[in-house]
Amino acid sequence: MGVLKLWELLLTIAKPYDIEQLYGKIVAIDASIWIVKIDTIFGSNTEKIKSILSKIMLMKRNNILPIFVFDGVPPALKRKTLE
Repeated sequence: MGVLKLWELLLTIAKPYDIEQLYGKIVAIDASIWIVKIDTIFGSNTEKIKSILSKIMLMKRNNILPIFVFDGVPPALKRKTLE
């Protein structure tokens, strides 16, 4: 959902980074994407929590400040799409 063709635009300038290249940076993280990805990979809640904490600890070791961004309540216009 989100912004129409946003990923199409972002992929024209996106490039991968090694974690070390982000040392000392502030990084915005789409919490919804993280949650869905981890939820599909791991079975138990314990594994899911360990995965999240592992990622956060990796960022902490590299002096990265993660800012988690959560979607708000979807507007009524998206209701049909969500259903």
